[in-house]
Formats: sequence, structure tokens, C-alpha cells
Amino acid sequence: MDLQIAKRGHSLALRLPSAVVRQLGLREGDTLHGQVTADDALAIRPAGWSRASFAAELCEARAALSLGASVIDRLHQDARY
Repeated sequence: MDLQIAKRGHSLALRLPSAVVRQLGLREGDTLHGQVTADDALAIRPAGWSRASFAAELCEARAALSLGASVIDRLHQDARY
């Protein structure tokens, strides 16, 4: 997703698409946490974000996935040596 930076007074503001605002449940005045990563990327998340909550959501999502045949086994079966 491309985000646009706009000048606001003497500062710069990052514009978020309305779909992202709705998905994250953001409102004007909410606080976001920003971090520059090792590869000079900008990571932004709601300030209330919890690593433990995120891990729990991942576990729930993983449990809901049905496991099929191993991809590696399938590649070995289809390999032409």
C-alpha cells in the first residue's frame, strides 16, 4: 500500500486510507507507535498493540487451518531427477 505524506503546518503528516483506519478501528487523536527497522523500513502499529495478543491470534488462526500433505513431500514426488 502506498501512503501519502502531506505538509501540515511546520510538520509532515502521513495519510492513512480509510479502509486501514476502519480495519484498525482508529479515530482522530489516537496514538500510533512507529519504529524504523534494521532495513530502514517504517513499521507503524496502534500504541495498544500487544505482542502476546498477536501471538494468541496467530495460534487461533493456525489451529483453524487444516493440514494437508507436506509441500516438501509433494515436491519430492513430482521431482524429475
